[in-house]
Amino acid sequence: MIKILCLLFLSVKSFATSIYHPHVTIAAKTVNKGSFSYQLAPGASVTHNVFINSLSYGVFESLEIGTIPIFYFDKIHRYNYNFKYNFYKSNNLSLSVGFSSISFDLSKEYSIVDNPPTDYKINFISFSMNYDIPKTTYYTGFTFNRVSSYANKSAFLNTYEVNDEWAIDIGKKINNKYSLTLGVGEHKIGITRPKNSFGVGASLILTKKFSYFSNLAIGIQYLTDEKSALYLFSADL
Repeated sequence: MIKILCLLFLSVKSFATSIYHPHVTIAAKTVNKGSFSYQLAPGASVTHNVFINSLSYGVFESLEIGTIPIFYFDKIHRYNYNFKYNFYKSNNLSLSVGFSSISFDLSKEYSIVDNPPTDYKINFISFSMNYDIPKTTYYTGFTFNRVSSYANKSAFLNTYEVNDEWAIDIGKKINNKYSLTLGVGEHKIGITRPKNSFGVGASLILTKKFSYFSNLAIGIQYLTDEKSALYLFSADL
């Protein structure tokens, strides 16, 4: 069974390098085999602080695995992991699915609450599409996330909750050094907010390769309901 899975991941044909660079979507392309990237985890959104990006590693040409390092410094953290599989590639179109899971022991944080939950999990399922528009320097992308959370006791959190998020990007490769991507989407703000928040913004990507990183992206996303801005950062290591 393991050999069959390995052959499946290795058999996906490699095509020309995509010009796609995300702003609020998740890139469908996985990290190159043997390389690292500091990026949004599958299912994550721009509302997640830049410091909780995933450190991801390319296991095969179409499979990456990762973890969010900063959570290991949090006393309530139990474990977290994620993976993304780029199941379809062509010269212009790329499709992927991803999954992330994070577990917390909230009894260490909310000991003053009677009967606090000892197990709180958040799972993310993600689908991403990236498309380089033929014979142009424009590209577009779409991401859909389903976020589900579970608490084994309902003292102050919903026992089970499901939330859907979406994002759309459109961008242009300006030249060999820069790309600009604009994006809109609806995102969950925190674990206790009853509804999503709509946002709009842009990222400037420096595609030049440096000694230790490449594709440095710096962006901003304005949340209309919150009347506040989020600052974004990512890079390939």
